[in-house]
Amino acid sequence: RTTGEYQDKDAFTQQVLGGQMGFRQGRFKMAINGVQYHFSENILKKKEPYNLYAMEGRNWANYSVDYGFSWKNLYLFGEVAKDIRGNFAIEQGLLASIHPKIDFSFVYRNISPAYRAIQSNAFTENPEAQNENGIYAGISFRPKPGWRMDAYIDVYKFPWVSFSADMPS
Repeated sequence: RTTGEYQDKDAFTQQVLGGQMGFRQGRFKMAINGVQYHFSENILKKKEPYNLYAMEGRNWANYSVDYGFSWKNLYLFGEVAKDIRGNFAIEQGLLASIHPKIDFSFVYRNISPAYRAIQSNAFTENPEAQNENGIYAGISFRPKPGWRMDAYIDVYKFPWVSFSADMPS
């Protein structure tokens, strides 16, 4: 490491507080989630169009409700999340075994260009859960033991500019 990197060590810290309260009954589960962040310094971003919705300041928070429900050969799941500014992210999905050799999957996502989350883990093309709308559908076929064929389509768009694109794409 460089001398400058050693000098900057521990210059920026964050405190994180979070929790989850869940409920499960039979084939249904649901949880309420929350996480709050406090940073030792203000987060500041360059005044660029792609940073219009960037996090700023010393505090951030995200809250969500997620669920899962199984019934026969179907599994429904999803999450609705909100950040400290009131911006939403939604993901809903379905997994179905429609035949002993055929499985189907479907995921819908609508993540506001303004939504921001730290350390998110969403089903998206974008590495971060932000600025994305899309529909994914997939099918898995197992014609005989040891063989599997998968096909999928993922149609998505980024409704706002990004670091690498100066218009919605």
